[in-house]
Amino acid sequence: MHRKRWIEYIANEMLLRILNQPYPKEWKSGHGMRMALLSGCIVFVFLWVFEPFGIVQSPVKNINLFMLGYGMVTSLVVILFLPLPYIFKNYFNEENWTVGKNIGFFVFNFFFIGIANLLYTHFVTSMPLMWGSFLFFQFVTVAVAFVVAGIVTLIKYSRLLQLNTAEAKQIEAEVQHIQQPLSPGEIILVSENEKDEVLRLAENNLLYIGSADNYSKVVFLENAKVKSQLLRSSLKRTESQIHNPFVFRCHRSFLVNLSNVVSVSGNSQGYRLHLKNCEESIPVARRTGEELHHRLNSLFANKN
Repeated sequence: MHRKRWIEYIANEMLLRILNQPYPKEWKSGHGMRMALLSGCIVFVFLWVFEPFGIVQSPVKNINLFMLGYGMVTSLVVILFLPLPYIFKNYFNEENWTVGKNIGFFVFNFFFIGIANLLYTHFVTSMPLMWGSFLFFQFVTVAVAFVVAGIVTLIKYSRLLQLNTAEAKQIEAEVQHIQQPLSPGEIILVSENEKDEVLRLAENNLLYIGSADNYSKVVFLENAKVKSQLLRSSLKRTESQIHNPFVFRCHRSFLVNLSNVVSVSGNSQGYRLHLKNCEESIPVARRTGEELHHRLNSLFANKN
């Protein structure tokens, strides 16, 4: 009995670890429409091939059109929920999006698809609306949705994790080739009013600069210790004051000094840069990945 509980504990821990893994969020309108149509097609094909739940016994003239209707209902409900990520931006923030949230959002969609399927069946077959019918459609729809969403999510997670891990290793190898020699150069950053706040630091000591509302958070090394200072200036304005090719805009919220990158790690959302003596890692946006490769290759070519 003790052994069984130990196995259950390990299994639960592994499941929680997987569900809490970061997952890429893709809420572009074009992608959402494709997913809505694909979901409807999958539902229709599933019903047409397996004919589950006694669907062929339904009192309709054309069973194929009846099954196609369930696919159309699925697509329409998914389309109706496409604006949610734009309305509840904090919840759907990509940095906090996980495998578990992705599966949960699928199940949330299919809960309402179950209600829509019940209403569709009622109007087409005159099936009475009762609690028993409601519970049956919810059980069938959500159960199928959880299995399908879980399988699709985990397959995609595994594929992206493998791709991004390999990409991270390549970036790390390129970074090792461009380590900047000690330079006497200095970075001077001035606040927006151009007189109250001025920060001077050696180029090699800059780690990264992050956006913090109307401020820029400058993180740097001083006597081998990590320090930070807020500067009243937008990240775009701060970037315009730096003319060092090693300082790269890797994300909409971050500038990073590539010469202080010591390692690169990948996950399903992309990859992150790890800096010298710094606990915080810096994300690389997907849209800047190719540009980062070009910058590193350019720095390596200039070095030689």
